[in-house]
Amino acid sequence: MVNNKVGCWGGNYYGQTDVPPLVNPQKIQARGNATCALDDKGIHCWGGESYYGQANVPNDLVNPSSFDMSGSHVCAIDDSGVKCWGENFHGESEPPIYLVNPSELSLTGGGSCVLDDNGVQCWGTIETNFIPILSNPRAIYTSSSYHGQVCVIDDNNVHCLGGIASIVLGQPVELADPTDIASGSDYFCVIDNQEVKCSGNKLNEPPTNLDQPLSVGVGEHHACILDSSGVQCWGGWRDNSVTIQVPSNLSSPRKLFVTGRNSCVIDDDGLKCWGNNEFGQLNVPSLINPSLASLSRMASCALDDTGVHCWGDSRYSSVMNVPADLLNPIDVATNGSHACAIDVQGVKCWGNNYRGQTNVPTGLLNPKKLYLFSSQSCVLDDNGMQCWGDTSDNVDLRFLDELPKKPQVLDFGGIHACSINNSKAQCWKVHRYY
Repeated sequence: MVNNKVGCWGGNYYGQTDVPPLVNPQKIQARGNATCALDDKGIHCWGGESYYGQANVPNDLVNPSSFDMSGSHVCAIDDSGVKCWGENFHGESEPPIYLVNPSELSLTGGGSCVLDDNGVQCWGTIETNFIPILSNPRAIYTSSSYHGQVCVIDDNNVHCLGGIASIVLGQPVELADPTDIASGSDYFCVIDNQEVKCSGNKLNEPPTNLDQPLSVGVGEHHACILDSSGVQCWGGWRDNSVTIQVPSNLSSPRKLFVTGRNSCVIDDDGLKCWGNNEFGQLNVPSLINPSLASLSRMASCALDDTGVHCWGDSRYSSVMNVPADLLNPIDVATNGSHACAIDVQGVKCWGNNYRGQTNVPTGLLNPKKLYLFSSQSCVLDDNGMQCWGDTSDNVDLRFLDELPKKPQVLDFGGIHACSINNSKAQCWKVHRYY
């Protein structure tokens, strides 16, 4: 904003840089695919994905004085208090009625906080009972557009909450006998000594009636566990009020795969998936003895006796164009916009390559396991984790310096990475802007 004029540039897929007429604009903010501004006539928002609704500014705002936004919702302070709109999966757009003179807002994906005369009040995924005792809080700040942490400054310190604030990032947690770990956007679970232990922004409590738990998976708002008796899930596709219905026709499930709003298992009949099908995630092709699956919101891939197969949103058809020269592949991974596989010749990648994420480097030594981000690809080989693509992208790979070369278990939840090594569970934040 220069000389009371607003100019926007960059990606404009949703019209987020198409600035409307404004009168004396005082504040502008861009998050995700939407942009909002405060001027003499009120608050204006444009762009954004229709199912979030950030651009649907309420028409009953009275003299709005401030606003804040995440990548999926917006809140404003006006003469009547706080009003929010946009995504409301976690109740983040439903401010409480007991606010007293709200003065400053701070939003993150799934959660909202405001500074008022009584301190800091939060709703959505950031539960007020997790807020520490504060002494004269005077500033509130969020560092991200989605799934980030809200930080408050008071007389004593800086206090942060939200995200997986209850995990001590980078600090190993001693466990008795950990066998599997899974990380979601703001929640992680580990199987330890035949029990499931979880931390982060709580979903529902994990089940306790487990019989020899084998693997655990964590999605956007839910988690699942596979034990000798079958599959149990908790949480919800959007929030805890939506019950997850695990298919009743599973026949001896033996491998579990969980992503944002979907879950799959491999059982005696093949690969079975359930959950959201907005982008064709459940349209599993015919497979012969599938052994592995990699799920994402836009595209999924599986490995069977005939090779690699991918399906999903037609807008990402390049992922579905699996290379014909894959020779005896042993691993496959996709993040929705590109995919990689390990075969007897090494690593091959295909799909979107706007940041070089499919330009596999030479010199990989016995690659074993793939991990993909939006514009980066990584593989675990005998020398540790090797990555390529845009190293200036959102992914912060400094944690690799602390990662053992051969961790027993490693899982990426998109925003955090967690590993098990020598009976210690450890998590790191890997997304710069979350």
